[in-house]
Amino acid sequence: MKRWTVWCGALALALALAACGRDEPAPEPTAAPEPAPALTATPETAESAAPANTATPAPTAAPDLDALAELARQAGLEALAGLPELPAPPDTASLQAGLEGLLAGQDGAGWNADAYWIACLDDSACTLHIGAGGFTLARYTLDEGGAIAVSELSGQPVLDENGFSVVDGNGEPVLAFGWELLAEDGDGLPRLDLESRSGEALPAGELSFYMTSAASAEEADALARGYLENRQTPDPATDDMTTLLAGYRGVSIVDACILNGLDPSLENRATYAAHFGIEGYRGTPEQNLYLLTCMGGTIA
Repeated sequence: MKRWTVWCGALALALALAACGRDEPAPEPTAAPEPAPALTATPETAESAAPANTATPAPTAAPDLDALAELARQAGLEALAGLPELPAPPDTASLQAGLEGLLAGQDGAGWNADAYWIACLDDSACTLHIGAGGFTLARYTLDEGGAIAVSELSGQPVLDENGFSVVDGNGEPVLAFGWELLAEDGDGLPRLDLESRSGEALPAGELSFYMTSAASAEEADALARGYLENRQTPDPATDDMTTLLAGYRGVSIVDACILNGLDPSLENRATYAAHFGIEGYRGTPEQNLYLLTCMGGTIA
């Protein structure tokens, strides 16, 4: 029995030693877990940060033309009240007698030989000067490209039974006119109405020339160009009439209108005057100054 026990112990020891010497396979390495991607903050844009604005902007209110006209009327009355006296209109009777004398070869006393006159049409303008040196007419037109073309004709005016003619240096007539010099409604602006009877320097029909404050060909040229470059035909029903003459300083409603592209005819001025409540407008000096201020001009 004792021998069996010793033998079993020896066997157990041998098995244990054999187990210690056996090569066991190494465990397979396990892959390291991939690091999680870094989180980067996305910058907010104006579109993503702010909620979309889908509201429709409110329409701009149309100006109250009647209220603007009333303010202009009050300003005009104050301007007139501040004048020491109204400028006297030119003496049309003296102008007519002087022009008749000048055309007849006399001295033309009473005629303003320094004055330049202007007639305005839809697409052209004409300046006129009649002095001791003769007759000069310049016509300004717009070509297809919008440039201003100027044609000029000059000669010596000669009175005849139907009006007057303009003759060249050889005594040959180049133009013939019927004419009338008058004051609008008796005491208004002097106006020289010319009706072309021959020649092509003027459009057919009657043209109304108004005396301007221009005292040189350069000043008359600036007026004619200003008219064509700024040409406009405002409608009192839809347009603000209180700023049409803004920037003008002076006392001539004719110059103010022309420089701002407006035909200064009595018909047009009467339309503007009616908008400002000027009753019985006929172009008197007081009415013209009042209208000038109502339309944005400054008496100076």
